[in-house]
Amino acid sequence: VEIPLENVPIVQKQLIKKCNEAGKPVIVATQMLESMQSNPRPTRAETSDVANAIYDLTSCIMLSGECAMGKYPVECVEVMNKIALAIESDLNYTKRFDCTRFDHDIVEDPRHQAAYNAVETILNSNADAVACYTRSGRSAEYLSSMRTEVPVLIITDNEKTYNKMSLIQGVQVVLVDTKNAVNDMIEDGIAKFESNGILEKGDKVVIAGVDSELGNTRKYAAFSGVINI
Repeated sequence: VEIPLENVPIVQKQLIKKCNEAGKPVIVATQMLESMQSNPRPTRAETSDVANAIYDLTSCIMLSGECAMGKYPVECVEVMNKIALAIESDLNYTKRFDCTRFDHDIVEDPRHQAAYNAVETILNSNADAVACYTRSGRSAEYLSSMRTEVPVLIITDNEKTYNKMSLIQGVQVVLVDTKNAVNDMIEDGIAKFESNGILEKGDKVVIAGVDSELGNTRKYAAFSGVINI
């Protein structure tokens, strides 16, 4: 509405890039599958619009009027899901991770440095996953922005953070009971990931730096190490 129509794609790409650099989740929405409010199939242009948002590494693609007022809300979700799965299985999509992963400066936040260090360790150790305890969710956002090619396993004792993780690209999360020691919560989280089949015996897991708000003191660790399940 406020910028020339021809500039919308340019600004959209710039905003997605800036959000990824800052480790912030970014949602692309509005008229993604607009024609499906009254038609059971999208146009080719709409399909490309959704696909390009995913190729640009957006965290989330969102439907609004298509589901709120349209005739085919279920079909809209199914179509968007099919497009997302197709793009994410494309080799050209994962190749973009290598270009994006270290394509930004480390901000003055130890959690960002911890994520950076963890990804370097993943690449050097052939790890099967990276796990991280977070109370605020910020460490998860930084890890997600690095676009690792292994599962990002988030452990939290904060229900609000647990729910927020549904917006963060490429992460899986478990909720654990609050304990005095962060290491105990990490162990509980790892056990939960084992029990639900995400981790298996013999897997190598990078434990990223933690952020903690236990008590009145915020504690950070730049990097914790690698464990074998």
